[in-house]
This record gives sequence, structure tokens and C-alpha cells, in this order.
Amino acid sequence: MDIHIKNVTNYESIKDFVRFSMFKGKSYKANIKFYLVIMPLFNLLTLLLTLFNHDYYPLFIILFVSTSTLALMYLLMPKYIYKNSPIARDTEDEYIFKEKGVTVIQKSKVASSDSYMDYSALYKIYETDKYMYFYLSANSSLILKKSNITEQELNIIRDRILSQVSPKKYIKCK
Repeated sequence: MDIHIKNVTNYESIKDFVRFSMFKGKSYKANIKFYLVIMPLFNLLTLLLTLFNHDYYPLFIILFVSTSTLALMYLLMPKYIYKNSPIARDTEDEYIFKEKGVTVIQKSKVASSDSYMDYSALYKIYETDKYMYFYLSANSSLILKKSNITEQELNIIRDRILSQVSPKKYIKCK
């Protein structure tokens, strides 16, 4: 039995994907907290140290520049990618999950595609609390909102994928 799921990839899902891909991994939320909360605290600490001892000035500059750059990327990259990717913007997707693979039909204002992939051909699959990301390569992914899937369908999809790929390729994120 095939499972048909309709999905819309909009700004919100692209924003979540870009932010996820910056810190992807099992504990991506902890990585986000570290870089966007702990790093500014280190900046503040080195600033205070720099006020008393100018030897810490280079460390402060390095931390400040790297943290600021990361924060700007976190805030601005989603909008930039959404604006400059007309093919990925506001696509209407249909996923058809079969026993050995998935057919993806995508339609946007400027392009459409219809493709089939064996699950074993996927680079990696990440499952977060809101999305499933089907990575075709290290930097290219299909985005599926889990809110469009029933729990029963999700379990069937997981079982089908895990029967075809190494458990190392299927990563359930916290």
C-alpha cells in the first residue's frame, strides 16, 4: 500500500531547514543553544577580562566576530535563501511512499519535477519533532512536515526506510 502525503514547502519550513542544517545532528537544539546563548556569554566574559588585561583583546575579537557572524547567518540566511531560490520557494509537493522508495512530485511557480528514489539512495534522513529531512546529498534535502502525517503513516514510513537503509543513516533528533 502506497502512502500519499501532500506538503507545502514555504518560508517557515525553509527557515527551519536552514537553521537545522547549520547545526544538524542528533542534538541540534543543544548546539543552537550553545552557539547562540553560551558563546555571547563567553564574549561578555572576555570583554570583562580585556578591560583588566589587554592580553585578552585578540581572544575577544575572535569570539565576537565568530559569534556575530553565526548569529547574523542564523537570522538572515533563511530569508536570503528563500528569496534567491525560486525553484524551492512555495512548492507544492506530493510524496508517495512505496515499499522500496519514494516518488516526489514537486510544483512551484517556475518549475515542476517528478522523481523516484530508492530509500537506499538517500544520503541521510533526519527526523525532528516537526520535520523529516530527506538528504539527497550533504547539502540538499527534501522537507516533509510531520504535521501532514498521521502517527500510523509515520510508523509505516519509518519501518520502510529502516528496512532499506543503515540505522546510521536514519537519525532521530532530540
